[in-house]
Amino acid sequence: MIDGFDERESGGTVTLRPDGSPRLDYPLEARHVECFRSGMKAMARAHLAAGALQALTAHTVPVPIRSEADLGQIDSLPFAPNRCGVFSAHQMGGCALGQDPARSVVDPHLRHHRLENLFVCDGSVFPTSLGVNPMESIYAVSSWAAEHVRAEVAKA
Repeated sequence: MIDGFDERESGGTVTLRPDGSPRLDYPLEARHVECFRSGMKAMARAHLAAGALQALTAHTVPVPIRSEADLGQIDSLPFAPNRCGVFSAHQMGGCALGQDPARSVVDPHLRHHRLENLFVCDGSVFPTSLGVNPMESIYAVSSWAAEHVRAEVAKA
């Protein structure tokens, strides 16, 4: 499930509760639910094809899928808060890279705009999710950054 590419999507928000802890709110829209359903069906098919006796949905009360005939059950399952697990494995885009400190966290050399000797060298400097596993892209950025940081620190 890739989100954030359609300007019509409202996205989510992070606010603080009265006790200071974060509150995350990410409403699932029709396109999200369609993608989740399609993804669950594809994963169940793959597991069954690999020899699994059953695949379970990510719902609070998991639904077992034991055959192709069971896949239709996924169409009627709820995708609502606290009814289905929704998570992210590859968070990207949280520390924007750019020249303007008002619009970015780090400069083009991955140095924090305001904190001396702080470099951010992970997937958070990407503009958004890549839509694929970012492992090799992060390795490349980190490898370049390691050499750059070493040179910067040596100058200090």
